[in-house]
Amino acid sequence: MKPILQAILIAILGSTLFALPIHAATIHVPADQPTIQKGILHSVSGDVVLVAPGTYFENIYFSAKLITLQSEAGVEVTVIDGNQTGSTVTFDSGELENTVLQGFTIRNGSGT
Repeated sequence: MKPILQAILIAILGSTLFALPIHAATIHVPADQPTIQKGILHSVSGDVVLVAPGTYFENIYFSAKLITLQSEAGVEVTVIDGNQTGSTVTFDSGELENTVLQGFTIRNGSGT
């Protein structure tokens, strides 16, 4: 194959690969990760961290992740409890409107 034709084919193939959609992962807590924070830490932008019903005693930090953190069953049965050990949920690392927190009761934070 001639070098110019080979270069054109490589360019077309490369641009096609970059145009393919990247699918977001769903990380299940506690099935895939034992805590909400570990689910966040193992996520990348665009992922969904889906949390099973229960009460989670932890303080969570989004760490600039552009993710969706969502309960499976809603605020009545999914609680993030900060146990009076600081802010229960912290957004302070440049999170944007693409970062979503949905379907939780948030309680017992002691942040400022």
